[in-house]
Amino acid sequence: MLIEMNQRRADLFDVYRLNVKTGEMVMAAENPGNYVGYLTDHEGKVRVAMAKDASENLNILLYRENESQEFRPVITTGFKDQVSPYFFSADNKYLYATSNIGRDRKALVLLNPADGKETQVLFAHPEVDVSGAGWSRARKVLTSVG
Repeated sequence: MLIEMNQRRADLFDVYRLNVKTGEMVMAAENPGNYVGYLTDHEGKVRVAMAKDASENLNILLYRENESQEFRPVITTGFKDQVSPYFFSADNKYLYATSNIGRDRKALVLLNPADGKETQVLFAHPEVDVSGAGWSRARKVLTSVG
């Protein structure tokens, strides 16, 4: 399935699921105005959103168990802390993300998206930030850390 963002205003994007055979588009996530990114699970379901609160200079990670639910905030960070989700675990229960919460540099961590808690630090370097991660769709495993 292809996920497409449809622009309603210059700064507002909704997410649609597009059937490439019929051209039918179905809304998968409606942007209330402050969402700046989305993440799908391995089944193509939109389950994570990233939002910005410019007035407070906050970044917000939002989560929903399935597409029939509303997004709810699970992690809110200021300008010094950062959490960047990359992809879901093979079972779609956890998130691989980089985070510097509680540490000096960004590390690759496994997050429980239901409560925003780190369940495991997968990789951290003593001198530099972790900047990304790779996933094998064929083998359903973490393949690289940047």
